[in-house]
Amino acid sequence: MDFKVAGTREGITALQMDIKIAGITAEILAEALAQAKRARFEILDVIEATISEPRPDLAPSAPKIDSIKIDIDKIKIVIGKGGET
Repeated sequence: MDFKVAGTREGITALQMDIKIAGITAEILAEALAQAKRARFEILDVIEATISEPRPDLAPSAPKIDSIKIDIDKIKIVIGKGGET
């Protein structure tokens, strides 16, 4: 089982689970969530000991995301014919 959990002290914000078997029991899921909570809090303790609050400004080298809207009839120009690039 591959199980990833992200979140804050208030709760889970995202999770992902990949399993090879048909399913898991509620007990296994509960234990996995409990372990993830302990680990998340441990990580948050280290983060908070390093920096207690977010910096007011991002560093110039911080990653940035830009979004653009592409008209549906122009998408083939961006991704190629039939999505083949």
